[in-house]
Amino acid sequence: MNNVLKPAGFVGWRYDYVKGFGGEYVGYYNAMTDAAFSVGEYWPDDGNWKTLIDNWISATENSVNGQAGKKSRAFDFVLKQNLNNAFGWTKVADGVQDKSQDELWDLSLLADSSTLMRSNPSAAITFVDNHDTGSTQQHWELSWFDVPVAYAYILTHPGMPCVASQHYFAEDGWQYRGAETVPGTTKTMKEHINYLIQLRQDLRIEYDDTVTVLASSKTNYVAKIAGTSGEIIIKIGGDAYTPTGTGYTGNYPIYSGTNFAIWQKGNAGVEPVKIKVVLSATKDVGSGNAVYFTGAFDEAEKTNGKPVVIVQTSTKGKGVSFMENQVGWHGAAPNQELYEVAIKEIDAKIAELEVICNE
Repeated sequence: MNNVLKPAGFVGWRYDYVKGFGGEYVGYYNAMTDAAFSVGEYWPDDGNWKTLIDNWISATENSVNGQAGKKSRAFDFVLKQNLNNAFGWTKVADGVQDKSQDELWDLSLLADSSTLMRSNPSAAITFVDNHDTGSTQQHWELSWFDVPVAYAYILTHPGMPCVASQHYFAEDGWQYRGAETVPGTTKTMKEHINYLIQLRQDLRIEYDDTVTVLASSKTNYVAKIAGTSGEIIIKIGGDAYTPTGTGYTGNYPIYSGTNFAIWQKGNAGVEPVKIKVVLSATKDVGSGNAVYFTGAFDEAEKTNGKPVVIVQTSTKGKGVSFMENQVGWHGAAPNQELYEVAIKEIDAKIAELEVICNE
């Protein structure tokens, strides 16, 4: 290390599979090479992951042969576990891909304060995937569709975020995703990551800055992060959310995509494109029992070069007298008697609309 790597310009070390030897030896190597930075990959098998990783970090400061160790940081596998269980994950074993956990969705895990990022931020190296969990090995890979959202999370939050090369570069090989378009944006994955890194630098979000969780549920996560030079609110999930308060009220997001949006305090943001359409009701001959508004789709197809959103204003339970505007029926099923009443009323309403369509 001292004779070859340091003369070549290396100033820090990444230690692989550090469960294979005592943490004190990592600290000893750091001390004897005067490492400016180091991180260890401690991926627990079972037990309390946070405690096990914290204990390993502490062990790196122990002495070996009278030489005090120099503390190492660690990859935040507690956060990695939370990201996987929040967004879903897959794995490949014996050449077979297992997608049984790919549809997980519990964003409340993003608010967990027991991650290294929240509890021990000076030692936390946050990441979405690495060469073991993702890339060509795919031992524990985050759901591909949600990788951009996960980067929106780690690159706006404390800790020291690490970007996987396969997510950033556009090289030959299916594992490289840098040229892919991030859903809901016009940016490639590389541009998306660059934007978030630049935002982090502009606001001077550092490893130990404060996170204030504003909302947390299985379907939504909202947090405020205060950097030295600015403040943002980030929303993860599809639920509607509008920030309020000084510097936020009336603002639009400065950046958003599928399942994420970011607002900056004091920044008006970018107003979404509004498209005015005229709806025309036509009978769907295929099913013979439904009415669709097609004017909006016709107008949308004529719009090129910018995103199109079709917004429908609806009434919950419309057409069924005992369900209309009654939130209790959202997700509830009627008994047989009420079902027959509802179908009768819906058939009557469809008959009225068919008359309108045929006029």
